[in-house]
Amino acid sequence: MQFVSRIRQSIRSLSRQPAFSLAIITITALGVGANAAVFSVVYQVLLRQLPFQHPEQLVIVTEAATFDTGLVSPTAFLEWRDRNPPFSKMGAFMWWEGTGPNPALTVTASKDYFDVLGVKPLLGRTFTDDEIRQGPYSARILSYEYWQKQFNGDPNVIGRAIVDPRTPGPPSPIVGIMPAGPINLQIGWADVWQPLRMKNELDRTLTTNGRYIRVLARLRDGIGTGQAQAAMKVIQRRLEIEQPEIFGGYQVRIASLRDTLTGEFRPALLIMTATVGCLLLLACASLANMLVARSAAHGRELAVRIALGASRSNLAGGLLLDNLILTTVGGGAGLLVGRLTTGALARFDPGIRSLGADITYAWPVVLVCAGLALVTAILVTVPVLLSISSAGLHDSLKEGGRSGAAGARHSRIRSLLVSTEVSLALSLLIVSGLLARSFTMLMNVDLGFNPNHVLLVETNLGDINQDTGSNKLATYRSLTQGIAQIPGVVAVGGLRYFPMHARLVTQIVSSADRSARQTVYYNRVTGDYFEAMGIPLVAGRLPTRQEMWENRGTAGRTLINATAAKLLFANGDAVGKLLKTDGQSLEVIGVVGDVRQAGLDRPPGPEFYMLEGQTVGVTTLAIRTRGNPGAALKEAIAAEIRKQNNSGIQPAVVSVDTYLGNTIAARRTAARLGAGFAVLSLILSALGIYGLLAYWVAQRTAEIGVRLALGASSESILRLVFGHGFKLAAPGLLAGMAISLALAKLISSFLYGVPPVDPITFLFAPLLLLAVALFAAWIPATRALRINPVDALRAE
Repeated sequence: MQFVSRIRQSIRSLSRQPAFSLAIITITALGVGANAAVFSVVYQVLLRQLPFQHPEQLVIVTEAATFDTGLVSPTAFLEWRDRNPPFSKMGAFMWWEGTGPNPALTVTASKDYFDVLGVKPLLGRTFTDDEIRQGPYSARILSYEYWQKQFNGDPNVIGRAIVDPRTPGPPSPIVGIMPAGPINLQIGWADVWQPLRMKNELDRTLTTNGRYIRVLARLRDGIGTGQAQAAMKVIQRRLEIEQPEIFGGYQVRIASLRDTLTGEFRPALLIMTATVGCLLLLACASLANMLVARSAAHGRELAVRIALGASRSNLAGGLLLDNLILTTVGGGAGLLVGRLTTGALARFDPGIRSLGADITYAWPVVLVCAGLALVTAILVTVPVLLSISSAGLHDSLKEGGRSGAAGARHSRIRSLLVSTEVSLALSLLIVSGLLARSFTMLMNVDLGFNPNHVLLVETNLGDINQDTGSNKLATYRSLTQGIAQIPGVVAVGGLRYFPMHARLVTQIVSSADRSARQTVYYNRVTGDYFEAMGIPLVAGRLPTRQEMWENRGTAGRTLINATAAKLLFANGDAVGKLLKTDGQSLEVIGVVGDVRQAGLDRPPGPEFYMLEGQTVGVTTLAIRTRGNPGAALKEAIAAEIRKQNNSGIQPAVVSVDTYLGNTIAARRTAARLGAGFAVLSLILSALGIYGLLAYWVAQRTAEIGVRLALGASSESILRLVFGHGFKLAAPGLLAGMAISLALAKLISSFLYGVPPVDPITFLFAPLLLLAVALFAAWIPATRALRINPVDALRAE
């Protein structure tokens, strides 16, 4: 009962200072809200238990040579499975993103894929051996989310043959519904699954050195990732001896399913976690500064209460209770702020969306918010208690409350808190500056092609129209010709894998000049692809229209990039020479410029291009326009595509700039959040400097009045105030530089084209913070100039 009475008393006391209480609640809400927003993403992505059986045993197995695309040869998958690997089960899968602005993510999966995950269908069954032999259009399994969205959870869909224009293929029966899971193509969890048929599995005499499937495996009980890696190394060495033309130069890599899910976002999320932690400490310093100032203003009141018999423990408990009430309300508001921030991130940032996590507030997030509110209350109370000493209270009684002075102890503590704010703000500013500079450098790298005025359309009309063979070729030829005739279109080309696409495929090739075999990227192109993309011709010639479109004119011809020419041919002289791959010889008719295939932050690798007349596999159209493409031109292109299919699907026409931005979503997300936190830290530190200087000027009103009465100039008064502001900021700037050096080394692996100790960032950030500090000191300084000496002395 007594505790409830004390709570009521605290609430009444705080309500008499609404502006002060609102300021405390607002700062707490911002600090806790930022932490809640980031932690909600961290929890969903890094900490939440995956909805699979013993997820810690699940791994992704890849082959890597010169570069690692995350892909495996079907031959390698079958050989591994047959040689008693350290895995209890293995499954393979491939994916297709679908077509349209809201595509249905589709995966073709082997029969054992769901057994590896340990997932049983919610309804129906998984694929049978017959369906695997018949291929991808023999059956479909739906995810829980897709089933709910498209069929309203109707259990009678089992056995029904459906066709969705956003997925490839003709109508096929639904045989199962899977439970809810994290939609993420990197691990094969999609909207729709279809059977994966591998010719090598049906006929083991067939082999291929092309890498284009992904492998999911479950570790045997008692075996860790390191042991599995060692065991697979032995198996791979034997295979390299037996089949060097397929396995030569390749190594096996094993990564946990969790690491594959998070990918490049893991370091970004860890950086953001540390950043919001610093932001919360900065908020605590700002709050403590305000509370110390409040205790200074009420110093005589506290002294009288102790003189009348109040114990220091009761006084400390009362202060903690006041702060706990304020931070609890602020923590609740922070929970709402964090929820809104998280929702905005998930809606507007493709980086967060691409993680496939359902970013919602689970109970651990609420517990973290409550814990942060409690920690904040304790942290901001400690400096206040330190500022209340016996000597300080005795001085307050002697001073009679004159000007509410709190003495040198209050000033020292508040100065220390402001310096702490400045140091943390500078650290956040430098880290965000490094991330922003890195992102800018990435966006300005030489791509190897001209992205200006280029549109991309992800499509698969041959599958949508249920075409096969030459009919697919005719479909795309008609489509490209139709789009090329639209006013404003300069060139149209088709390709299988757009640069920096997650489904990059590799092939092993060799040449007569050099017997050493090389792993290279390969792509399939058609139409005026090189003109549409602005990829320069280095040597030789580009293919003719006949070579691009007609099977009879393309046998044995290819183009390679400059890096492949240097690797495979003496002096890079490749034109007219033969390239050997997968049992066939191809004449090199031209050498084109290098394109960054694997990412903006990775150098170009060797690549060769299959002409579409040799094989059918276009999924993306690249369209170069005469100027900036407007909505009318995009709609005209979409209308032409709709004419070529009967599905009524609305194709998604996007610019290359938008696509490229999505490929570095993790870095962009880190740069955006870092910039937001840096701005917030600048505001908090500026408020701290302003508050302390305003208090300092108020305390020295009489002194400044005397100086003015004795003839002190305005410049000397400004120097006095600004000098004190600089003394407050200087220690924080020095400490912040030291902290920033340590943080820069920690995030160095996440930077591109920017050294950890970047001179521009380390020079500009302190200057910016110093400018903000001077601006914060300007108002108290001008207020000091307006002091009337007579009024100041009379008040004294």
